[in-house]
Amino acid sequence: QTLIDSMTPVSGKGVWSDPDVDPIKELDELIQNIVTATGMMPNRLAIGFAAWVVLRHHPKVLARQPGAANIGVSLEQLKGMLAAPVEPRVGILSKDANKFGKAKSAQQIFGAKVLLFIGSENPTVYDPSFAKTFSTKRGSVDAVYSYRETNCRSDILAVDWSEERQVVYQEAAQLVSLT
Repeated sequence: QTLIDSMTPVSGKGVWSDPDVDPIKELDELIQNIVTATGMMPNRLAIGFAAWVVLRHHPKVLARQPGAANIGVSLEQLKGMLAAPVEPRVGILSKDANKFGKAKSAQQIFGAKVLLFIGSENPTVYDPSFAKTFSTKRGSVDAVYSYRETNCRSDILAVDWSEERQVVYQEAAQLVSLT
């Protein structure tokens, strides 16, 4: 989430509450931006659940599908509407913004955002993915150990992780934040 929150959304895009704005045209423009900047087609589209609900019910999107006003638009249909063969995924992960013991304050992590990007199934240090997770060891685990916690009479299993997520190719991604 921190990685996405640190990105600057494309200005002038994402006003999908306006029925005169065409979300598909905007996404195609973002695809064109990535193609122009990198010389490669983006292949991934991550869309927050809140953005997906707006997109699939938008009148301009529904107008592209005969009968869609009755059934809505699926991810497969969205894939067919876009200028590049991107793989769309809906992000539905939530988190509690409050600490343990406080009243629950659930919020969606990806929310009303859309991220179009280049990604690889089998990333290497040389592939053109926009972001990567680096680690010092295979599986990102440095050490696993256990110790006895005498105060609560239990054994603790601890894992030391070593990973860092970094944006390595900024031009390979475009972010839209819905307003």
